[in-house]
Amino acid sequence: RPPRSTLFPYTTLFRSVRPEVGKPLQAAHELLKAKKYRDALAKVQEADGVGGKTPFESFMIERTRASIASAAGDTALAARSFEAIIASGRLSSSDQIKFIQALAGMYYQLKDYPKAIIWFSRYVHDGGDDPKIRALLIQTYYLNNEFSRAAKELQAEIHAEEKAGNKPSEDQLQLLANCAIKQNDKAGYATAIEKLVAYYPKKEYWADLLNRVQ
Repeated sequence: RPPRSTLFPYTTLFRSVRPEVGKPLQAAHELLKAKKYRDALAKVQEADGVGGKTPFESFMIERTRASIASAAGDTALAARSFEAIIASGRLSSSDQIKFIQALAGMYYQLKDYPKAIIWFSRYVHDGGDDPKIRALLIQTYYLNNEFSRAAKELQAEIHAEEKAGNKPSEDQLQLLANCAIKQNDKAGYATAIEKLVAYYPKKEYWADLLNRVQ
């Protein structure tokens, strides 16, 4: 979900741009509040058509467009605007990481897994600390048929958990087993099942392991 506190433009900011840009953006903002999304986007397009826009004016146009697209449920359009907003360099460090996280989630929602990987990876690289995002990155590798990469990342995560004296999650181990299946890695699958039996000794895991031993 987009970071709402930084996404919606403040009315006073429209006064910092030329009237030919600010007036249609202000109108778009009012139409957004009235949930007239199509008309609001038309006003944004009007502002975008003004020649000689400054970088700040372009930034405000994309912020407004992102607000409307997000509210209207047009994830693809919102994602394009988010990319432009991030590229502008005008966000604070804390807002930047929120926008990167939101953008990665948009591409994941759109099932554009290559782009989701790019932005999830950037979130981690830029210091994002939400552990759910790393799990989503690994899941996205899997969904993008990058089974070897997903398995490598999972093995590192599982090793870190075990080294810290914690047990890996069942989801992690199941995904590791699935990665092995996709690669026809019998040894890797056996290792994953052995860990599932050790940490989550369910009947189905035992049955699978015993069948393989036989």
